[in-house]
Amino acid sequence: MLPSPNVPPLIPGPSRAVQFVVELVGRRTVPTAKAGELLRPDWRAALGQPELWAMRPADTAWHPMRALIHGSYDSIALAWDIVTPVGNVSPASATHLLGVAERFANAMGRRAIPLTAPGDLPKEIHRIKTAQESLDAGLGILLIAPRPVSAMEFGRELELLGLTALDGEWGWMAPNHREPLFTATPFEVPMTDGLTLGFRLAHCPDPVTALEGLFHVVDALGRTGLVAFDEDRRPLTPATRETLRQGVRAATQALTTVGFAPGSWAALKAFV
Repeated sequence: MLPSPNVPPLIPGPSRAVQFVVELVGRRTVPTAKAGELLRPDWRAALGQPELWAMRPADTAWHPMRALIHGSYDSIALAWDIVTPVGNVSPASATHLLGVAERFANAMGRRAIPLTAPGDLPKEIHRIKTAQESLDAGLGILLIAPRPVSAMEFGRELELLGLTALDGEWGWMAPNHREPLFTATPFEVPMTDGLTLGFRLAHCPDPVTALEGLFHVVDALGRTGLVAFDEDRRPLTPATRETLRQGVRAATQALTTVGFAPGSWAALKAFV
């Protein structure tokens, strides 16, 4: 049975790797009621509907800003996705948004500080788009059964191996992350002659560990008569496994180098 995987936790928050982030900085904390004015429709519209993040003095991580009556915020950040389906944040629009944020910050006795200079956004757009176009890869293994089997029968075996039932498939889940390390999906239901095991590299919390867990399931189900092939329908030989290991290690390093460590908040936002 697969153990519960130990992977880096998913930590939400403003991400300069994929967003134009402006922090409202100052020496004094801001009453939550005052900061909550950012949630007003008129301010949100003027600011272009940013994500609003905040930390209270005792917090160690960012949380979505909420309209609270009591307490204060120590840190406040506004974040806009740099690349979106409807357009990208240009230097001119970033400069405008920064000016609006500065007016609000001044009313709280704070300053608006961009974590990325507006003039650097074209370079950031190029980095993000290049990663999306060249590094959005996945891995899949086919397990072929000698005869059609109930998908639920496969499910029972997968759960005995440590996978969790999801929506029409099964996944190897970590306790501190919302994305499975890999999934097992029947070809069809209710009867099926096989499964697809795999993961999307950018979304996987730990691709190297995921691949070894996937091989464990392949071997366990192989002892029941299933035969494994790669996505090109070639037998999953020891040499093929080693090639896959090398490819996953290289892809993981490539994603991490450009700011999108697999399974990170930035990667989940960049590779939708």
